Amino acid sequence: MASDDELTGTERLVLLVLMAQAEETSNTRLKELGPELKKDPRELLNKLRLIETDYSKRPMTHTLTEQGWAACARELKREPPPRATPQARGMYAILAGLQRYLDRDDLRLSDLFRAQKPATPEPTTQQPKPVAPAAPPTTPANIETRVREAYSRLADRKGELIAIQLIREKLTDIPKPKLDRALGDMYRIDDVVLIAQENQKDLTEAVRKGSITIAGRPVHLIAIEG
Repeated sequence: MASDDELTGTERLVLLVLMAQAEETSNTRLKELGPELKKDPRELLNKLRLIETDYSKRPMTHTLTEQGWAACARELKREPPPRATPQARGMYAILAGLQRYLDRDDLRLSDLFRAQKPATPEPTTQQPKPVAPAAPPTTPANIETRVREAYSRLADRKGELIAIQLIREKLTDIPKPKLDRALGDMYRIDDVVLIAQENQKDLTEAVRKGSITIAGRPVHLIAIEG
């Protein structure tokens, strides 16, 4: 199956525009904002699960998926493709500057790009967690290695988004504060993507409890490319 590494410039631009919109966007509105999403690119982006298209609406609408958000996060770190136009090189310079801003302030894409009328999350009651037994001393480097090993066993392929809670279930001997710190440190590694579960319908209580906090906001999903 093709990957987002093989997308055309127009297909990448569609993802970035949907990221900026951060909400369901009609085909007509998408064309007004710049890129026209024709049949073949639309089917490819859906096949790669980077967007979801609702054909029941007229005009049809498109929504960026969690994997689409992860692809946009990777796009900010890319170099301009060979023989890129001056406009494309300028766009990648802007994306690189945006990545520097995110790194400096320890932010995520979803901290910047939000729907105009975000849904108000329902209050949840935090249940006390049982105290885990003390674990032997573990170095940050060793924890990162074990996180990567656990991810490789859980994910069907590199770059697949999985819940951080699944990693926790594989590493129950590591104290939560140490695992949280190690995951937070991995946020700055190029081949690691940590993002929030933006779709509240898919946010189960287990996934919510398994999240870590980055820049004061919960992060629920992890993908590792390397």
